[in-house]
Amino acid sequence: MNFNMKKIVSLIIILLFAYSCSGQKEINFLNYPIDDLEGIVTTQYDGVYRNFDFNYLNGMALFYLVPKENPGQWFKNKLAEINGNNDSDKEDILLDSLNKKSFRELSKEFNIYVFHTDKKYLNKTPEMDDPYTPKVPRTIYLYELNFNKNEIEKLDSLILKTFQNESNEMIWINNFLSDKIKN
Repeated sequence: MNFNMKKIVSLIIILLFAYSCSGQKEINFLNYPIDDLEGIVTTQYDGVYRNFDFNYLNGMALFYLVPKENPGQWFKNKLAEINGNNDSDKEDILLDSLNKKSFRELSKEFNIYVFHTDKKYLNKTPEMDDPYTPKVPRTIYLYELNFNKNEIEKLDSLILKTFQNESNEMIWINNFLSDKIKN
């Protein structure tokens, strides 16, 4: 290999390394470390769970777990499988078991949806309970994690332009979840 060719190869390697170390915009929720999350909690819908991470390096992420088969029935069936004194104890045991699984493991029984707000739409507020507060205007993106295909599919986005339509975010999320539960 001649001297010029070595320079070109070296330059390409340096550029590839620099790119890999730069702030890439690609989100890799498929390999997301579940240990970094706040813990799976219940929602208003039986069998649908939420997990969130406000410390995520690239913004805020809300993860929703929706059973692939009839969420209400899935929940009743799971409670029936658990030995316990009452439904409250059984629910705690179920939540504890879910919190010990990775997203890849959870994806066998759940469809996993991510509502993501990029850090460019957030103000840092480390002195508060939440390390970020959302800016207005902002865009929230909805993704579905597909572990069978190792893909992250963007499903939708919501643009909030004023503080007056802040509640639209929760309405949008609840409408999405109720549609998924009905179907």
